[in-house]
Amino acid sequence: MEFALNCEEVRMSKTATAAGTTGSALERYFSQIRSKPVLNRSEEIDLSQRVLSGDEMARQRFIESNLKLVVRIAKTYVQSSVNLLDLIQEGNIGLIRAAAKYDYRKNTKFSTYAALWIRQSIIRFLNSNRRAVPIPHRKEMVLYHAKKELEDMTQVLKRKPTTKEVAERTSISAEELTNAFASERIVCSLHSTTGAGTGEVIDTYKDFSYSPERLVIDANTKEEIASSLRKLKEEERQVLLYRYCFKSPEKYTLRSLASKFGVSPECIRQIERRALGKLRIYASGLQ
Repeated sequence: MEFALNCEEVRMSKTATAAGTTGSALERYFSQIRSKPVLNRSEEIDLSQRVLSGDEMARQRFIESNLKLVVRIAKTYVQSSVNLLDLIQEGNIGLIRAAAKYDYRKNTKFSTYAALWIRQSIIRFLNSNRRAVPIPHRKEMVLYHAKKELEDMTQVLKRKPTTKEVAERTSISAEELTNAFASERIVCSLHSTTGAGTGEVIDTYKDFSYSPERLVIDANTKEEIASSLRKLKEEERQVLLYRYCFKSPEKYTLRSLASKFGVSPECIRQIERRALGKLRIYASGLQ
């Protein structure tokens, strides 16, 4: 079977939607991709080497082996005004981009890397589709104005202004500023290198040129992280809340937080790392 990365599925999706046969089209599509085996790590490395050398057949197999991942992620974005086939179509575009950019030498599983591109493609589609419910951009606007004011005030004051000073200049509450910046910090931390890869979380890259739009740091992701925090154990949630300024305008150091909870700094570091690992999994759409 030759799966379509020549846009055949794109045409099928639009035709099916117009004809009201979305259900049968989905069934045919699922039947096509069901038999495609998931790659193991050694196969990923072999295919990546071939793709990097220009092997088109290897790229095709890379994509076909991860079509089920697109479906899994697309299902989490289904809305009443957007059908699943459209979301799969857009997710496949992200998958194709990921296959072209993936580099096994970055020591990350393809599925975790591709998930970021798939989600980005779907989110862009939802934001540009007038039928869809718009994704909120309040935090993005808060950050935009606050950062601009922070830069201006830093030049004038010859120091970094406090949250209160920025709040007074922007008419944005200190609490909202704190939450907006904390969300951005925690998203960046989700995509920072925390040590050797475990195979369980997204071991992302120091090389930002390798990331999709700097790892899809957007309003939608931030809102999802706030929701994901509630899934953590109490100790994990509390450590992140203090470490990333949700509880206070100033970030707690490992030592100060260890003193607060009566444990060692290493214990706090391990809790933080474990909590961020869980958030990576939640944010990747793989669970």
